[in-house]
Amino acid sequence: MTSAPFFRIAVVAALAMGSLSACETGSDGTSVVEGAQGTPQSPEPLDIQVQRVEADLAAAMANHDMRLYHLLRSRLSSYVGAEAIRSADETYRQALANLAAAFAAHDGKARAGFSTQLRTLCTPPSLTSAIESCVGYLAALSR
Repeated sequence: MTSAPFFRIAVVAALAMGSLSACETGSDGTSVVEGAQGTPQSPEPLDIQVQRVEADLAAAMANHDMRLYHLLRSRLSSYVGAEAIRSADETYRQALANLAAAFAAHDGKARAGFSTQLRTLCTPPSLTSAIESCVGYLAALSR
């Protein structure tokens, strides 16, 4: 009777070892663990990497996951440069401030111009659309 539990343990251990070795090696023979640690299995063009980070940023914003958002924004900054991120932030905030001032001044011409500027900034594939939550502002402008 004691051999049955031993046999089960041996079978489970053998299955686990087989699964572990299958998980560590990809179909092309490269280590999946290396890929999970951040080393790409094959280098991708920078624009593809940026597009993936931008898509992940949008998902992080939609899920209100600010920790992931800041992590991805930092990664995007390493791809496009901190100055590009800072410039996109400043331009977006200036457009919002100008639009608010145009609304307050009841200046229809200025409001139309700044609304157009904001729509342009917030339309993918712009950098601003990737790093800012434009959805609410665009919805307000469409009314």
